[in-house]
Amino acid sequence: MYGCELLRELQRVELPDGADREMKRQLLDELVTGLRTDLDQLAPPDGSHPWLGAVLRFYGVGGRHVGT
Repeated sequence: MYGCELLRELQRVELPDGADREMKRQLLDELVTGLRTDLDQLAPPDGSHPWLGAVLRFYGVGGRHVGT
């Protein structure tokens, strides 16, 4: 759940205007993509923990769990 919360917060980051904003956005996007991939790989098989599906849907994590 901590990884899901981290992912949600990173997606909400507002970068300040500046010459390096685009570079920062690209780095942040790479981090978010990597974290999302890691979380998806760590998720147990569908149906093995029904309560976890609700958590993952709440946070919108994982390709097979995205629902919100």
